[in-house]
Amino acid sequence: MIKERIILPSQGFPYNGKLEGSSIVVRPLTTRAYKDFLVTPNEEGVLNLVDSCLVDCPLKAEEFVYQDELAIYLKIRSISMGSLLPVYSICPKCQIKNVEDWDIMQLECSYLSMDEYPLTVTLPDSQQKIKLCIPTGKTERIAKEEAQKRASKFERKVSDFLPSFKIATVIIVDGLNDLIEKSEWYNALTLKDAMFIDKVLDAMQDFGIHTSRSVKCKSCSHEYLVPLQI
Repeated sequence: MIKERIILPSQGFPYNGKLEGSSIVVRPLTTRAYKDFLVTPNEEGVLNLVDSCLVDCPLKAEEFVYQDELAIYLKIRSISMGSLLPVYSICPKCQIKNVEDWDIMQLECSYLSMDEYPLTVTLPDSQQKIKLCIPTGKTERIAKEEAQKRASKFERKVSDFLPSFKIATVIIVDGLNDLIEKSEWYNALTLKDAMFIDKVLDAMQDFGIHTSRSVKCKSCSHEYLVPLQI
């Protein structure tokens, strides 16, 4: 069976030495794995699909940062079904439907480069030092599960708790190990400190495959940006 190596957009920084180097090996999708995906065509199904194609990898799909997970998914799609993907769009000027074949293996990609991970930052108001990690599918799942528990307990909406739990799963604060404690710590921050954390996290995640391209309408020649629908 064909096996191919892919260099991860994160270059392995978020995995604290769990990976050897900055790449992993994947194999094509099997018919069984694809049929299983059709039975569970949701986030869990995608994770199971990716897991079935990882070769001797110490990490599960949900442990990868989203940028790596997307790159792995596109690589699996390419070696399983070919790299050309029809992309449909509607011209915003003349409303004509356009279609182009994109080579998903030729999409531009920017790579993460860091001197340390997790990243240590000093909050502007409190001057407290904390460490920040990039979210993964696993941290998102943990945050959602905890938010659902709190929402049920206090008879409130999940959205009332989810934002702070998402932050709590990716921060390291001295003296705080419990997720609820970290959530409460975050909620007690000044707005300036909270916005600073959001800004740093956004900057840390500014890498990966560029999934939008400029296309020219075949009817009116108007150029517009089209996102790749994954």
